[in-house]
Amino acid sequence: MLRTLLRISFKNIVSRKSSAVIVAFISFAVALLSVTNAVFDSTEKGVRESFSASFTGDVVVRPKSFVSLSLFGDETPITGEFTSIPILERFSEIEERARNMRFFSSSVPQLSGRVLMEFFPDGGNAARFPVHLFGVEFARYFSVMDSLSVVEGALPASGEKGIAISDSVAAKFGCGVGDIVQFSVADGFSFRIRAVPVVAVYSYPSAGGESVLSKIALVDDGTLRELLAVSAGTEPSDAGSPQEDENAGDAFDFETIFDGAEDFFVEESSEEDVPPVEMQQEESEIPESDGGTWHFLVIKLSDSSKASSAIANLNSFFRHNGISAEAVGWRQAAGSTAFYLYILRLVLNAGIIIILVAGLIVVNNTLVVNVLDRTREIGTMRAIGASRNYIRAECFFETGMLASSAGVFGLVLGTLICALVNSAGISFENDFLIQLFGSGSLVTEISAGTAFYSFAFAFFLGAVAWIHPSAVVLRIRLVDAMTSAK
Repeated sequence: MLRTLLRISFKNIVSRKSSAVIVAFISFAVALLSVTNAVFDSTEKGVRESFSASFTGDVVVRPKSFVSLSLFGDETPITGEFTSIPILERFSEIEERARNMRFFSSSVPQLSGRVLMEFFPDGGNAARFPVHLFGVEFARYFSVMDSLSVVEGALPASGEKGIAISDSVAAKFGCGVGDIVQFSVADGFSFRIRAVPVVAVYSYPSAGGESVLSKIALVDDGTLRELLAVSAGTEPSDAGSPQEDENAGDAFDFETIFDGAEDFFVEESSEEDVPPVEMQQEESEIPESDGGTWHFLVIKLSDSSKASSAIANLNSFFRHNGISAEAVGWRQAAGSTAFYLYILRLVLNAGIIIILVAGLIVVNNTLVVNVLDRTREIGTMRAIGASRNYIRAECFFETGMLASSAGVFGLVLGTLICALVNSAGISFENDFLIQLFGSGSLVTEISAGTAFYSFAFAFFLGAVAWIHPSAVVLRIRLVDAMTSAK
């Protein structure tokens, strides 16, 4: 029976010219869907590999916060740059858990802050630009972020102060190893200012002049602790309550300030008698860094495909132990930069689906017309004993064969298009496109997952298009079918 159904279905498909139109439309839809997702698959892979090897790692542990928090701080538009990053509580427990985790490879703690960097070249105008400072232990950081390469200078030893800048920043502002740069951070009505030497210039695997990577600078964690007023090795203490402050004020008697004071007189003296006042730089009240207090813990895995299970493992540990932290993947750690690519992919896929839905209506109407053209044939089959299920199965096999063949043709067409794109050698010079695609050239490849989902989508189109025509043909009365003009 099955062979008979397949033979009849194949004969009906071949005998109708409209079948070519249906196959062509579904093939085009599948090719469009597969090529689009192939582009974004390769793009996402390039961005993930570039970011994870450059600054995000595979997993990032961050403090729990009611705002969107990335390695760059608060991602909330406008107000985000005015908020501070919470301290990662119980850091030693978090780091120990990460080290004992399966597939753990390496980790590095990190502080983050937005600062204004100033460079004063000899005989030139001062260059001022905002940067994202990452306070790190240099040797450990560069061993984890193995895609970074030092092109000039050398990394400072543990405890030494200094800043490492990317080659794009060095070229743009004309500063290099040995130059002194200054950082300033607003603190109420005043500023905290620190100056450190440029000790190294490094390069990222792919970063345009306006890429987010070019706005990152690496500084010793001690300097950034001083700028952000983050104490080392201790958890931030809570300030006294307003009630306590009020009680303290009530208990203080201002009349006792001058109790026991004696009057005294100062003899007149000339200016020569006044000793000179030596100006001394105010010492920082921030203790030296002992590596105990951090904003983030960046983790690299031996198998990056296990990031989801590692994140679930860490978050389960945090919940059961009451630790106010959460583990996230590279996309959340990278912030809005990686999120743009994800949104763009969703928008394009949504547009393709809208086109396919509109085309599905055309395919459905074509199939209905084909069924109505065969009304006499179907009536004859029912008259000689064909059941309703048999007629329904015939319609299903016809649409299934159409969709399956269209899916195969669509994947072949998509593969050819990808091969043409790769052979064309499309390269980018725009900084945004380099950042968006994760490399300076466009390379596409249809993965097994993309091929499977595209083929499944084609079969889904056929299944949906089968429902209405089969319902139409089964509503036709046997007498009307037998007396039909066709």
